[in-house]
Amino acid sequence: QARTRVGVRRGNFSACSLPLRRFRLAPVCEDTTGACSCTAMQAGLAEGGAVTPGEVSVTTCVGQPVEGDAADVPVLVSVNVPEGDKRMPCDICCVIDISWSMSMEATVQSATGKAESNGLSMLDIAKHAVRTIMHTLTEKDRLAIVEFAREAKTVMPLTVMDEAGRQKANSVLDAIGFGPGTALWQGLSRALDALIGGETKDRFQHIMLLTDGETEDRDAVMGNLRDHKMKHERLPGTINCFGFGYEIDSPLLVDIATFSDGSYAFIPDAGFVGTVFVNSMSNLLVTTARDARLALQAGAGARIEQVMAWESEATKDGTVFVNLGSLQCGQSKDVVLKMSAEAGSEVCLEASVEYSTLWGRHRAEAEAKPAGEAAGAGVVERHRCRSLFITALKEVADVAKSCSEEAVKAGHKIVADTGARVQASAAASDEKVAALLEDIMGQSSEALSRVDYWSKWGRHYVPSVMLAHKLEQCNNFKDPGVQTYGGTLFEELRDMADSAFDKLPAPKITPAMYRYMGGGTVVRNPDYMCDNLGPRGRIAMAAAAAPAAPVNMAAYNDRYGGCIDGASQALLASGKSCRVSELSRGDLVAVGDGSVAEVLCVARMLCPGQRAVLVEVPGGTRLTPFHPLQVRGEWLFPVELGEPRECFCEAVYSFVLRAAPSLVVGGLRCIALGHGIQDGAAKHAYFGSDRVLEDLAAMPGYQRGLVELAPGCVVRDPETGRVCGLRAEA
Repeated sequence: QARTRVGVRRGNFSACSLPLRRFRLAPVCEDTTGACSCTAMQAGLAEGGAVTPGEVSVTTCVGQPVEGDAADVPVLVSVNVPEGDKRMPCDICCVIDISWSMSMEATVQSATGKAESNGLSMLDIAKHAVRTIMHTLTEKDRLAIVEFAREAKTVMPLTVMDEAGRQKANSVLDAIGFGPGTALWQGLSRALDALIGGETKDRFQHIMLLTDGETEDRDAVMGNLRDHKMKHERLPGTINCFGFGYEIDSPLLVDIATFSDGSYAFIPDAGFVGTVFVNSMSNLLVTTARDARLALQAGAGARIEQVMAWESEATKDGTVFVNLGSLQCGQSKDVVLKMSAEAGSEVCLEASVEYSTLWGRHRAEAEAKPAGEAAGAGVVERHRCRSLFITALKEVADVAKSCSEEAVKAGHKIVADTGARVQASAAASDEKVAALLEDIMGQSSEALSRVDYWSKWGRHYVPSVMLAHKLEQCNNFKDPGVQTYGGTLFEELRDMADSAFDKLPAPKITPAMYRYMGGGTVVRNPDYMCDNLGPRGRIAMAAAAAPAAPVNMAAYNDRYGGCIDGASQALLASGKSCRVSELSRGDLVAVGDGSVAEVLCVARMLCPGQRAVLVEVPGGTRLTPFHPLQVRGEWLFPVELGEPRECFCEAVYSFVLRAAPSLVVGGLRCIALGHGIQDGAAKHAYFGSDRVLEDLAAMPGYQRGLVELAPGCVVRDPETGRVCGLRAEA
């Protein structure tokens, strides 16, 4: 087993890192017939483009005693997973809740902060999420679909996702309608059977559960899941839970996800569907091992006082086990221990990890060697801060579960105290800790700032961000802290899935006899007409089967603010033109009403992969879909003038002008920040106000005239979804 001796002498704690020798994995073959197929299977997978496990290492690092306390020495144990250039094949089973509550209208916040609907229901958006998954898979993957209400049905068994398979899946999704009741275990049971029935040794399997409410069989779900695991020795794959709306049973979904080594994500409205599924699917696709189990044992004179953030189990001989779940390419799993040492003792920590790949069970073995150079305690402290946040959120979920004013205040204090501890940490200036602090002092603190916030969305959001930080997985584009997770392959697959979501045709509206209004209220849908009413009824149904207006699904996945392509041409006060990207502080530009204005600051956002979704308007200017511009005296959004398309774009720009609301780009007036205009599409409670100017003025680079912003820089009010702030580059 991989053994790491960590020198810890009481009274003389020095930060050090003792990495284990890297080794190449070899399968532990259990074949006794002499006809082992491990090598042949591995070769076949390699031909198929799957990444092999490659090299894995376990490293440890000793941090500085917390506040000089010899009984509180943080020790970081990291299981490091190498990058891969190609992913392994997989099976995905999507389990879709089709109960009547899924008939609730799916709204998304517009650029003006207004909740807009295209007539789509939550079920329609869930179907679209499954189509995103479908188009992320290849002919080496398989997809199954299960629907459930009070009863469940496997509407599509595991099917290869080639062109024919995708067509079949599309037809199946189109046919899915609504049903009465909600029996979650029925859906999960069907999904588990679907994966077990199609189980092969050449792929990983995963379940994706999409639900929006509480289940009638709540008390039986976890018991049945444990019984299933005991009967089959292990679950066929992870169960990843996605909760839609504000009436979900998030504690149950977290229990399911934790028990199955899966994940949980909260989707408050349709605007979060794209960001959540794009990231979650990409995490599943880069899975390279499962059932990882860490074994830790302190030597003579040392003691493991606590395993931070993770659940652990100790045996009589003092060995501490930690179940890490699945491993992803390019992303480590990092566990912080709180250790103590007797006076004058030099002790050792023995660490080993075992896990399963497609070729069997493996264990990491290597000799500990002194590091060539000591690693700073900053790495340990960074993960200690992360662990403090995870622990705090777990405590908050329990303390504030009653939703009483006293309980919510107690929860808010826990988060505030944790934020203060992290701010006081020696690692507070670390880039990743700074992003973590944004999560702590931002949405997590906001979630507990008011009782109504907590009872409506905070109690669902907190476990979602907690699990993301615990698993070290990026689960959305919005929370700054989780943007630091994931390797190169994950980022590549995420970009592909992101593009797939935006480019897919808009979903059809599923005819619904009833509409769910929330709070248990279901009403007759006045727009629904039965098919037995004859031709007129069929015409009405056909009209209901398509959105009333074209739906741009990018609006359900928007992570950018309004900006102008840097290659567009701005009009200078001199009458000459220059690229928008060449404008700088002090330049004089034409405003569009005959006057000129000075550029005070440029806000620039680099585009990931030099790609962005833009609209080309008359005159050739390209803008993000919701950056207001004036056409024939009327302020409009670009999306009202043309079709958004993904294209090459190095960066997009917005401007702060001195006492002017706009600048001329490509012959059209384009809005500036803090413009104050209250007409048409230009009206905006944040971007048109002094608040955006105040936020920018507080950011690095403002005094020089250039502020760098990152995708996802827009901060939205968690209650209304309206833009309420900007954050600097993470």
